[in-house]
Amino acid sequence: MSVISLLSQKGGVGKSTLTMMLMIILYHRYGYRVALIDADFPQNSIYKKRQRELKIIAGDKRLQKVYDKIYQGKEPYTIIKSNLTDTPTIIEQLKDSYDYVFVDIAGTVNQEGIIPFLKEVNYFFIPIFQDDLSLISSMELYRILCTKIQPISTEYRDCKIVFNRVPAKNHIQKIKQQLNGKVSFLEEVVSAHAVYERAYRSTLFPMPPNKKESIKFFRFVDCFLNTFSEKPAVSAI
Repeated sequence: MSVISLLSQKGGVGKSTLTMMLMIILYHRYGYRVALIDADFPQNSIYKKRQRELKIIAGDKRLQKVYDKIYQGKEPYTIIKSNLTDTPTIIEQLKDSYDYVFVDIAGTVNQEGIIPFLKEVNYFFIPIFQDDLSLISSMELYRILCTKIQPISTEYRDCKIVFNRVPAKNHIQKIKQQLNGKVSFLEEVVSAHAVYERAYRSTLFPMPPNKKESIKFFRFVDCFLNTFSEKPAVSAI
């Protein structure tokens, strides 16, 4: 099992949306056993979103039919509401049951219980924009994880910067060249498509497979999966 967390010290960089999109694809497209620990206490926004989605479906016959067709003989991926202090214990309890466990936390490392949690994470991903403020904040977080957490953690495997909401005209390659050797980047980026925020961040419904925005994100997920030194076998879908 790999424990994954998308972290940021800057709000609004899309870490929760990106987490949900990754999970729905890993579950439906690849057939992995995935679970999310929503430790963004007290908001627990992803857990609450799942509850809202289930309530809407229960009151809409058309959506209920779609849901029943998707989930024939299975349940949606697991979402567990938690807080940061209890999260290491929950991670330990899930180890034999899942391929990937994602943990979503509040957008700051200045929280009670943060160090014990960080020591349990295998892979860190830091979503950023290409603006200077986002870069400065993310570089500092990257430094903390690599110099403060990696030496004291037996679970740490890797940490990568992820460019999110990248417009068609961008200077990502220039930034990568300037920071070459200082940080590790995920090669694929997440494009700036409004549909990702509006329609594709469901905790229940998979992305339509043939849309250009979906295909772009599938490429990103393939690159994301190549990060892991050991990947579980993909289930037959």
